[in-house]
Amino acid sequence: MILPAVLGLGACTAPPVPADLAPRFGEVKAHFVTGRDIDVIEVRALETSAIRAATLVMPDGSRVAAEQIDAEGSPRLPGAPTSGIGLSTTNTTLVGQIASAALIRLPEPPAYRRGWQGGVIEVTLGDGAGWIVERVAAPPPP
Repeated sequence: MILPAVLGLGACTAPPVPADLAPRFGEVKAHFVTGRDIDVIEVRALETSAIRAATLVMPDGSRVAAEQIDAEGSPRLPGAPTSGIGLSTTNTTLVGQIASAALIRLPEPPAYRRGWQGGVIEVTLGDGAGWIVERVAAPPPP
């Protein structure tokens, strides 16, 4: 399936992710940014609305809002050769879909490591009358 490969999110400043971490349409996923800053959780969504807010909520009630949110309307899938080496490539544009990413920096990584199992990330998608809130489990620390 080509869709999971879509969210390298090349236009966003969040780094590309492997296909298994990229969300499918209508899905929100959270994971740690590996290989760069291990104290940052990245939240990604592929929806008809962009992420407007993302907040880590810990079991003790403490809340950490995203420090950065990026979005790309009608993202493009990377091209693939149409019929052989050296021939033109085709790109697929996901019209009407929005790929977005939010970055949440942990203020106290040791506290997160102790209580992450009870944490959730509240993600607000869209605005106006059509906004929704999705909740995803806090990811395990790296």
